[in-house]
Amino acid sequence: MFIDRIGRLHLYRPPIENLVVAKLIRCEPRDLSDIRFLMDRHRPDAVTIRRLVEGLSPRNRERAVENLVYLSILEP
Repeated sequence: MFIDRIGRLHLYRPPIENLVVAKLIRCEPRDLSDIRFLMDRHRPDAVTIRRLVEGLSPRNRERAVENLVYLSILEP
């Protein structure tokens, strides 16, 4: 997603759902705070997040699935 343009430099960020999944894999205390912020601010699609988790490598998928419980706690 396009964020900003500074001269000829164009800044992009990945979809919010991808950021949440990356945070679910690592799931340090700071990541939980970031997930809460992303969920509150951007309202990412939980179905898309779960679909992305299913496509991870087995090791990362296992960690992310274990941490999906945080989504149910943080969802409105």
